[in-house]
Amino acid sequence: MELSERSSDVGDLPTFDEVHVISDIHMGGKPGFQILRETSRLANFVRWVATQLAVLRSF
Repeated sequence: MELSERSSDVGDLPTFDEVHVISDIHMGGKPGFQILRETSRLANFVRWVATQLAVLRSF
């Protein structure tokens, strides 16, 4: 079980302190027609989330 995951009072369903959701609906398409244009911002966010998880796991 992950550090951020705890047992719930609702049977075996897990509960989480945080959930990060990234929709991929606008990530595809032909060059020049993609809606997602801030790929570096998305990459930085994913790196930040990974860093936060590493910090939590070090406790």
